[in-house]
Amino acid sequence: MNDERKRLLAKVAYLHFIQGKSQTKIAADLGIYRTTISRMITKAKEKQIVTIKINDYDTEIFYLEDFIQTKYNLKRVEVIDDRDFETKEAVKEAIAKRSAELVRHLIQENDNVGISWGSTLSKMVNVLEPKTGKEGTICPLAGGQAISIQNFM
Repeated sequence: MNDERKRLLAKVAYLHFIQGKSQTKIAADLGIYRTTISRMITKAKEKQIVTIKINDYDTEIFYLEDFIQTKYNLKRVEVIDDRDFETKEAVKEAIAKRSAELVRHLIQENDNVGISWGSTLSKMVNVLEPKTGKEGTICPLAGGQAISIQNFM
């Protein structure tokens, strides 16, 4: 790649990532097709003219989530990094809290939910905050009687 081409890729990357200009605006300013600008941004990343770094998060966790989601054809996956916690109990509590948030968000009115058993799941149920105006049924998967719960979901 010649120096002129490399400089143009760097300029396009600067305008897009640093200045925050849209691809359409950069295309208009430089007199280049927007689709070409898109390809140039991709090329700038491929050639490491520009690198993107996510601060304060281990991006390997995001990679793992995406891998699991794709491999098992799941709608949503979230991984909790156990290295962030000092004890197994703290890990369980973090999983329980995040699971409760997800369950509360994902369950819709009149959904039937099957729950398994275990100490982490028990903690999740304990921190699950009620949603008013919703009804649903929660069924244990290990046997027992289903519970119809109003104003829980």
